[in-house]
Parts: sequence; structure tokens; C-alpha cells
Amino acid sequence: MAIVHTENWLKELYAPSKEVKGIPPFFQLMRYFPDWSKEEWLLFLINQGMLPLREGSRENLHQWHESGPEKGVTETLTRLKKTFMGPDVDVFLFPLNMYDDRLLNVMNGKTGISFPEFILLFFQKNITLKEKQALLLHEYHHASRLHHHENNEETVTLLESMVMEGMAEWEVNRLLGEKYVSRWMRLYSDEFLLSWWNKKVKGRKDMKGREHHLPYMYGGRFGFPQWLGYSIGYRMVESYMEKKKRQRPIDLLKTPASVIYESSCFYSK
Repeated sequence: MAIVHTENWLKELYAPSKEVKGIPPFFQLMRYFPDWSKEEWLLFLINQGMLPLREGSRENLHQWHESGPEKGVTETLTRLKKTFMGPDVDVFLFPLNMYDDRLLNVMNGKTGISFPEFILLFFQKNITLKEKQALLLHEYHHASRLHHHENNEETVTLLESMVMEGMAEWEVNRLLGEKYVSRWMRLYSDEFLLSWWNKKVKGRKDMKGREHHLPYMYGGRFGFPQWLGYSIGYRMVESYMEKKKRQRPIDLLKTPASVIYESSCFYSK
């Protein structure tokens, strides 16, 4: 488990085109999906939120490196591994796409994605240490949850997807404070969430495959409200924890999604 240094690869990637022939290899990352070409990897990283290759990006990269992106991350990762009895994962840090208003304003200048063996974090240069810790906590919690429940992208249910997101942000609340909880976790009233749950979501809660969950989680399609699944998941975990106030982070992490649901305000026989 380590914070993987991305500085050399990024400097080569953003160098003037005359100084580099194509996309430089980054074995420590690209080995995870060896069937992907370097071009596919670059497109994936940019789509996830990495600073794109365009005029001005080299200066943005320089400022990002000057801000000390790795400060506090190693110590936080060590503590989280102990708290969640989590897996050994590599964590890669990348500069955020500063040209994307959604990433800057809606996502508060940070985003990430987790896999069983590695985590990608994207954030702006002036992010605070607490915000960085919240991002890492959220993503490492996902990796730990997948590890303990032996789930993957294909086997995870919609209920688990919602609980996983809600649980990660609940731990952000518990360990760092409510100030650092993502704003979309509290967008709607209980009445609103329960109505959508009963009418549109409950019947699909056992649907497997994360790719099928996107409209329910993010909304914006088929009439679903924005961030619906995240909001349901957070409220589900929150209402469960209202009854289990003393449950430790590791015990909550290991609790099946079905148990969370059946002890939450969303459950009715």
C-alpha cells in the first residue's frame, strides 16, 4: 500500500509535444488494466476529472505540485487502513480539470474513483487538508467495503451501491465533521425520498451491475432527481445509525446492506 508518485509522469505528459513522443508509459498505474492502450488510459483519466492537455495546463500542473499534493495523505491512509481493517491499495494523485465548472463548483474541487486494488484522487491546488482527507476517506471506505463483502462492479446491487455511498459519507461526518459531508447527501426531505423509494427504487434494489445503477444514483435521466441514490443511501445509513449509536466504524462497514435497510426509515413490511 502506497501513495504512488505521479510527478515525473505528469511532467512528461504535459511537456511540449516536441519534447515527448506520444503518451509516456506509467507502469505502476497501467499494469492494472494491461489490455488498455496508453490512449485509452489517458482518455479515462481525463474523463474522470484529470487536467486535460491544453494551453495553460503546464502552469496549472506546476502550481498544483507547488501546493504539496501529497501532504498528509500517507498518514491519513495509514490511519484509515487501521480503522477499516482495509486492503493494501495504491493511491494515485492527479491535478483536477480546472476548466470544468461542474468539478469546481458542484464537486467542490475534488473527485475520485475506487477499485479493489487502487484509488485515483483528483483535486485542485488550493484544497484544504481536511477536504483532501474527506476525499481519501470516502474512496478508501469504498475499497474496504468491496474488500470485506467480496463485491465487484458486476455483482454489486443497487441497494449496496446506495448504502456504500451513504456509509462512506457517514464516516466522513463521524470522523471529520458534518462540514465535510458532500452537499448532495441532504438535498431532499424524508417524505420526498420515501416517495421515490417506494414508487421507483424499491422494486429495483436487487438489480446487479453498477453500470445499471447510474440513473438511480446520479439522476438527470428518465426523470430521476439529481443525486437521488446518494441522498437515499445517506439517509438510510443515518436512520440506521440513529438506532445503533455506538457501532464502531469497522462494525458498520461489515454490516450487510440488507441489515442497514431493514433497520432504516425506508423499510416497511
